[in-house]
Amino acid sequence: MEDSNVVLLDFWPSSYGMRVKIALAEKGISYECKQEDLEAKSSLLTEMNPVHKMIPVLIHNAKPISESLNIVQYIDEAWKHKPSLLPSDPYKRSQARFWGDYIDKNVYNGVKRVWTGKGKEQEEWKKELIECLKSLEDELGDKAYFGGEEFGYVDVALVPFTTWFYTVETFGKLSIEEECPKLVAWAKRCMQKESVATSLPHPQQIYDFALQYKHRHGLHSTEDTLISIRVLSFSLAPLVSFLYSTTTLAQLSLVPSSPQSPSDSTPDTAAVDIVGILRQAKSFNILIRLMKTTQLINQFNAQLLTTKSGGITILAPDDSSFSELKPGFLNSLSDGQKLELLQFYVLSEYVSSSNFDTLTNLLRTLAGAKPGKVELND
Repeated sequence: MEDSNVVLLDFWPSSYGMRVKIALAEKGISYECKQEDLEAKSSLLTEMNPVHKMIPVLIHNAKPISESLNIVQYIDEAWKHKPSLLPSDPYKRSQARFWGDYIDKNVYNGVKRVWTGKGKEQEEWKKELIECLKSLEDELGDKAYFGGEEFGYVDVALVPFTTWFYTVETFGKLSIEEECPKLVAWAKRCMQKESVATSLPHPQQIYDFALQYKHRHGLHSTEDTLISIRVLSFSLAPLVSFLYSTTTLAQLSLVPSSPQSPSDSTPDTAAVDIVGILRQAKSFNILIRLMKTTQLINQFNAQLLTTKSGGITILAPDDSSFSELKPGFLNSLSDGQKLELLQFYVLSEYVSSSNFDTLTNLLRTLAGAKPGKVELND
């Protein structure tokens, strides 16, 4: 069938949209992908899906098809060439549809409830999600894919949700791999397929989206303040000549749950335990000591509670960054010199990990634009 007129209306974090992308990629169908703003839906979306006004919508030869699994089935039937996504055997086909329906009714809600939840309710939802995933793991068994040796319909239905696992684990404080090792091994196997790898966003991008969503909807907590400590593939040695490498990016973002009144001039520094989280991450003992010595940690805490930019970004040097310094060198620096040193590693605004490598505009560190100083991303 002709595929020269195929358009997908999508919203990039949507697991449902990812299903359609995988199915199209499996069939080798070229298409145009149009991203939707779900808070300002386009006239095209409301015209093509007047009932639900939701993505994904596949438009093929000006005719719309809605609902992700319905779209996947349409793709499999409209483009009959191999590989087939649904089994040809009627019974196996019915079982594939059953598990696709099970995933729709259980996984999405389970995932969202965990990463948006709090307290006792979140604990209950964690148990329910793990029970659901274990049921899927039992169905998978020792097979390579849910349908056997070939990637198919149930795999397409489930694998997009695995890019949300990092978000679920971080906010829910659990390990899906420990609970469902075979399911995670299956997910990694699926990611080796080009159709999956090119259709799923990086888990960190999903996490950044989820964090912003929680802030927008008032679902964040103090524990969400430190967004992540991420390993980056670059060195910041040029920033300070006697620091040879920086390998971690600690990002902090806090949006107060209620407006600060004029009388709230003293920030509640106890609410933001930056040092505690760095200690949990380990390998930041020297950085912690320097922040305490210079009292820069107090500035960080105050800034997190008053900043209008949504947070700060710390390019946090781990202990190995100081390994080639002469013994006693840091102790020989004055407090002012130590403070200036640390300021080179702090941006006064929040920059997500997913956007960091693509920055084009100059971003000043807290060290400012003093003569002879090196600026980040200059």
